[in-house]
Amino acid sequence: MRPPSAPAATRSPEPPFPWPAETRAAPPPAEDPPSAGLSVAWRGFASVGLVPSPGAGVALSGEWAVLPRWSLETGALWLPEQHATQRTFAFGLTAGWLGGCLEAVRSRSLALGLCGRVVAGAIYAVVYGDEQITPTILPTDVGSRAWVSLGAGTRLGVRIVGPLRLETGIDLFVPMTRYSFQLQDGQPAGFEQPAVGGAAFAGIGVTF
Repeated sequence: MRPPSAPAATRSPEPPFPWPAETRAAPPPAEDPPSAGLSVAWRGFASVGLVPSPGAGVALSGEWAVLPRWSLETGALWLPEQHATQRTFAFGLTAGWLGGCLEAVRSRSLALGLCGRVVAGAIYAVVYGDEQITPTILPTDVGSRAWVSLGAGTRLGVRIVGPLRLETGIDLFVPMTRYSFQLQDGQPAGFEQPAVGGAAFAGIGVTF
């Protein structure tokens, strides 16, 4: 007597055509765009063409990111008195600015922008002397005069640790008010403002 034969193996039915596509892993989520924030920085700068000789000054700046590629900026600068050719008098500059930056590159750690601004303040002449020594050469108009300029430049900001941020950049200035400071007795001008000035800056700040 023969033993019973094993039942034939059954095959699972094939899935209906078309066959389901192979599943793929979802791509990693993209980095969230940087949120609007406020940055405040102290800057030191070196300038040429703003006062008679190259000088160094300080500035306080603030930026507010209002759109993904746009930032508003404001600030104030102080350029101490720099001597003219005659050592008995010097010229200084104090001003504030308001403008905006178009961010060519912007992420949570890096911001590279092209900036434009209007700068307004005062340029002033001072005389150095004392009761014993009277300067022999004097400007005809000592004191301050209103100063307005257009400005444009680049700004690079890099976040280093936590909220700390380093900044550097270059600015050009085109004064809308240019003065020629005359001297007494018809002598050549003590200082004539050039058509274009420039400054390079570096600073450190915080981003909120």
